[in-house]
Amino acid sequence: MAYPRLLVSSRQFEQSRIEFEKLLKDNPTNPDLLYGAGLLAFQFRDFAVAQRDLVAALNQHHPEADFIRFTLGQIAEEQGDTSQALNWYEMVGAGQQFLAAQARIALIDAEASRIRRWRGWQRWAARKTRRFSWCCCNRRLPAAASSTGLRTVAQGRAAASQIS
Repeated sequence: MAYPRLLVSSRQFEQSRIEFEKLLKDNPTNPDLLYGAGLLAFQFRDFAVAQRDLVAALNQHHPEADFIRFTLGQIAEEQGDTSQALNWYEMVGAGQQFLAAQARIALIDAEASRIRRWRGWQRWAARKTRRFSWCCCNRRLPAAASSTGLRTVAQGRAAASQIS
C-alpha cells in the first residue's frame, strides 16, 4: 500500500494506478485500496471504474465517506446525470465537504431554473411569433416592393421559398 502512495506523491500517476490494480487483485475488499484506485480512475476520467471502486470503498465503510460521496456526485455530473449527482451531494454530512456539496446543489438548481426559464421564454416567443406572423402576413408592402408584382408579405415569402 505504501508503494502506490509513494508513486502518487512523486506524481507518477499511471504507474501508481497499475500498482493499485495489482494490490486490488489480492485484496478486492480493502477500502483503502478501493479508495485510492477510485480516485486515480477519477483523475484519469475513467468514470465507470472510479464509480465502481468508490462505491465499493463506501460499502466497506471507508472513513472518508463524505469525500467519496462528493466525488461520486462529481462523477454523476460529468456523466450528465444531475439527479444522481444531487442524491450524492445531499448525502454528504456535516464536515469538510459539506459546504462544497451545498454549493454544487445550488449550482445544479440554478442551472435547472435557468433552463426552465429559457424554455418558458421559448414557448412565449413561439406564441408571439405565430401571432406576429399572422398579423403581418397580409400587410401591404411598401410601394417600391409592390412594383415587383408582390403585394403582401405572404406573397414575398412564398416567392422566396420558390427561389431556394
